[in-house]
Amino acid sequence: KEQEYKDFHYGQSCTVQGQLQVPNGARNPGNFDYQSYLKGQSIYTVLYTSSENLHCEGDHILAKMYLLRNIWLKKLDSVLEDHSFSWVQAIIFGDRDYLSDEMIEDFNEWNLSHLLAISGLHVGLIVGLLYLFLNRLLHISNEKTKIILMIILPIYAIFAGSAPPVIRAVTMTEVLFFASLIRKKWSVADVLSYTALLFILIQPTIVEQLSFQFSFLVTYTIILSKNILMRVGTSWF
Repeated sequence: KEQEYKDFHYGQSCTVQGQLQVPNGARNPGNFDYQSYLKGQSIYTVLYTSSENLHCEGDHILAKMYLLRNIWLKKLDSVLEDHSFSWVQAIIFGDRDYLSDEMIEDFNEWNLSHLLAISGLHVGLIVGLLYLFLNRLLHISNEKTKIILMIILPIYAIFAGSAPPVIRAVTMTEVLFFASLIRKKWSVADVLSYTALLFILIQPTIVEQLSFQFSFLVTYTIILSKNILMRVGTSWF
């Protein structure tokens, strides 16, 4: 019987014994190609093993951050009602497991499921609120505020589950703040391009993933269509 591991920690070193196999590709044209799918994630072989042949030890600083995330979630769970906690989980921490199936189905039916997934919109709202709080209420200078946000945002990305849209939005914000600090006037399209190139340099196969393609394609479309959208918006009033 296969054992479900729930005590794995990020950054552990594991020793394992098993049988390596090359994943199966598509047998018929148009079928799902499991081999290509894994290749797009830099996975080229599959290891079949059992719990008795797997031993992990060690730890990593990110494991402590994930542990802190779980502690915060438990504290929120203790002070919030179940209904409120489920929305906090979904919108702030990117975990929809606590939402009812009926609620998720309603959002899917109205094509609003993207509102339940943490995206650039959520990151932008958080950055805006924190910027106003630090700069306007605490009267911290613009430069120091940007540096503080550059430290906070990667931590939030980890707490939010490190979803691809969150990583993209956080990276774009980091690049934008960095350019501002070094007095470089980069447009949003340039920042998006630098972010895409950075992702491709780190993981070249990411260009084959639909999440990467759609995420940047939609963002490029919004940026390049800004003037058209503004003209259409003002014509309604």
